[in-house]
Amino acid sequence: MKKHAFFGSALAVSTAVLMAGCDKAQAQDPGAPEQPAVEQTAPAGLVSSQTVQMPAPYQDGDTVVSVGDKVLTWGELTQQVENYLTLMNSQPPAEMLPQVKQELRRRMVQEFIGQQVIAFAAEKFNLTLTDEDWAKVEENIKKMYGPDATLESFWAQLPPNALPEVRKSMEATLLTEKLVASQVYPKVSVSEEDVAAETERIEVSTQLVKAEMADYAQTLTTDPSKFDELQSANSEAPGTQTVTATQLASLPKEIQDALNTTPEGAITPVFDIPGAEVIFKVLKREMKAGEPEVRASHILVRPKGTDEAADAEAKKAIEAARERVLAGEDFAKVAAEVSDCPSKERGGDLGFFSKGRMVKEFEDAAFAQKVNDIGPVFKTQYGYHFMKVTEQKAATPEAQVSVQMILKRVPAAETPEAIRERLENDRLRTAATDFFEEQQKAATVVCPLYPELNAK
Repeated sequence: MKKHAFFGSALAVSTAVLMAGCDKAQAQDPGAPEQPAVEQTAPAGLVSSQTVQMPAPYQDGDTVVSVGDKVLTWGELTQQVENYLTLMNSQPPAEMLPQVKQELRRRMVQEFIGQQVIAFAAEKFNLTLTDEDWAKVEENIKKMYGPDATLESFWAQLPPNALPEVRKSMEATLLTEKLVASQVYPKVSVSEEDVAAETERIEVSTQLVKAEMADYAQTLTTDPSKFDELQSANSEAPGTQTVTATQLASLPKEIQDALNTTPEGAITPVFDIPGAEVIFKVLKREMKAGEPEVRASHILVRPKGTDEAADAEAKKAIEAARERVLAGEDFAKVAAEVSDCPSKERGGDLGFFSKGRMVKEFEDAAFAQKVNDIGPVFKTQYGYHFMKVTEQKAATPEAQVSVQMILKRVPAAETPEAIRERLENDRLRTAATDFFEEQQKAATVVCPLYPELNAK
């Protein structure tokens, strides 16, 4: 069994049990397609359309949750919420702020419970973090940030008010992995009989689907008008699908040929594709007007705070970077040194994109700029940018095929070794869930603020 295949998700398992609904906001690549929820406005999934029950008045010293003898007070919780909001480059709209704060309170209470339950279990089983554990963390930091990066330099680049929570989260991750390794992993096993039974199940399921699809094909040979009825009742891909030329090129050649040559309104034979059996009905072929595309590289500097001074400092830094490029320095080199966008690893290159994929300010700049020009500084919700457009593609018509499908999934073919690893990981997840639920019950969770989070 490959331990690392499961341990990578060990904290996710404990999170699902101990901190349900506590997803951290994910930072986005400013060059990525625009998303409905982004780090700079409100944490992803933070604001619900449902009415949130606001808490009764609390005093700073009042306990909002305890795990054993560990206590989180209202004052501490309020400060954590304010710290989080301070780290956001822009604040939620004023009318949403009370609801955002309430969602943050609940998330942070759940995180506190999770971290304290993990610490409780670690103490119970005499597990502590060693220099070797932190050395492994530093190895990962070096892989991400370069050979000169250290754990201390990682801590140092964090805002001071974020450091305690980041460290607690990292400690919880490391302790979770040690708990799983010592208390869960040794109790999970998969026998040869288990692998043989799963192999047989896969084979039987596959044959049943193949027989079912063969029956459909025979029925349609006799009466093609039954296609819609069979699709509605049996297909795992209902409705009409559009297959673009790019998508078509990625399909097996026999399917490409069928979709290119089958008359409109006609039905294909059964095709075996990875993970499924499928019958197509070709509805219509047409040429779709394409979209112009550009390829651009950019450099981003995010303000390091929310005040005017931080904004001015970011603007000054981006203007200095642009002057370096205008003076002849390599764009990719400056991007790697200065940019706050993940694309810095590619010299700022964002690849090709069409209209509608970027935030409006970025799109407007990209499609207005000439190839190889160094554009002016502009601002988006992510910070300050400037870019260099490296290629342009004119719009070209693209062929596409509209189809209906009768599709039935089949289990993917697996080697005995892959089956064993999958069964082991499935059982590990179940065992880890059970283990952390037991620890939560034993840790004595009492939450006056959210009684439904009390240990049951």
